[in-house]
Amino acid sequence: MHILQETPVGYALFKDMPLELVELFRYTDIKNATESVIGIPEGVLPSSLLPLFSQNISTLTLSNAKLAEVLQKEAESKNMKIKICTSEDKDREIQSRLPELLSIEEKELDRYSLILAHSLCREKLKMTPQKNDAVIVQSIRVISRLDKDINNKCMRIREWYGMHCPELGELIEDNQKYIETVAVHLARILPTKESDTTDAEMELPKELSAIQGITLSAEVESALSTTLSSESTPEDAHLILSSALQLLSMFSSRESLHAHLLNRLSTVAPNLLELLGPQIAALLISAAGSLSDLARLPASSVQLLGAEKALFKSLKEGKSTPKYGLIYNSSYVGQVPQEIKGQIARTLANKIALCSRCDIAGEEEEGEYGMRLKEYMNNRISELSSRNKNKTRSAPAGNKRRKY
Repeated sequence: MHILQETPVGYALFKDMPLELVELFRYTDIKNATESVIGIPEGVLPSSLLPLFSQNISTLTLSNAKLAEVLQKEAESKNMKIKICTSEDKDREIQSRLPELLSIEEKELDRYSLILAHSLCREKLKMTPQKNDAVIVQSIRVISRLDKDINNKCMRIREWYGMHCPELGELIEDNQKYIETVAVHLARILPTKESDTTDAEMELPKELSAIQGITLSAEVESALSTTLSSESTPEDAHLILSSALQLLSMFSSRESLHAHLLNRLSTVAPNLLELLGPQIAALLISAAGSLSDLARLPASSVQLLGAEKALFKSLKEGKSTPKYGLIYNSSYVGQVPQEIKGQIARTLANKIALCSRCDIAGEEEEGEYGMRLKEYMNNRISELSSRNKNKTRSAPAGNKRRKY
């Protein structure tokens, strides 16, 4: 019987009865040692162990169950009949006599152990770019700031162009469609206005390709042609068109940022994404600081994330504390009656805490757990809503005064 033992310098093959070293499969360098140790849980056979199968071995015993599984698969692929089993009977004896068996000084062996331990710690502390949730935090902050800038500029352009066509603001409520309509109309009439003037020619903005292919409805065309307001000058039209095209590029930037955020969330927090959607999931991670910080929070703290000012104000003034923070914007809390919002908020905060812990542990990477919790939340909302309706119907009407 042979025994395979992991050591800081490589894999040692011993012969039992009496215990003696047969061969030492050394690591080539510290990088090879780190890759070998990390690769075993992932089912990767260390390259230094490939010469093991050239030995005349009938039974092999080792303490690492995962390594035994990897070696068994490799032996089966090579059609070799080797009985591989796990046992720790000789492990303590080998560890106590390791310097003697390997003919290496104990200080040298301790030095190898320390170097390998430091290398493994550095490797485990490294975060892959795909799993970096700092990108999510920065992306959602940029999107939030971009939303504020877009809303402010849209309001200014609506007021500015509303002096020339106030009917358009009533017809189109969506900001992006309104800006596209203004840009298309001004790009159509601006060359005619400029050709009629004796002023120096003004160059049209280069971003006109962003509005190519956009057609206006008959109702909008009628409103633009029959408006009773004052006509815009070429200078005003040129400035409004430039501002509208800049705003359209901001809309495009926001869409690309949102797509990037969705892609990163599907990798870092798939279960949280399935439960809440990209916007609320990213806002919660940003409010907590990181996904790991969110996973450490209890459900009661998750429920009030984003409402810290209101919480401390209510505690200071002795008033009732808020029931929800950022999760109020989720569809679960927003769609239910006021009477059960608090119950749904507590349940949702509990499920968010579970999803974040599942994501940080790297389990259910396809988001199945988040889907199950999403279905549970919908069933819970239906149950509480029907219970609330029945309670309202069965409530006594009270003593009503009779009017004469």
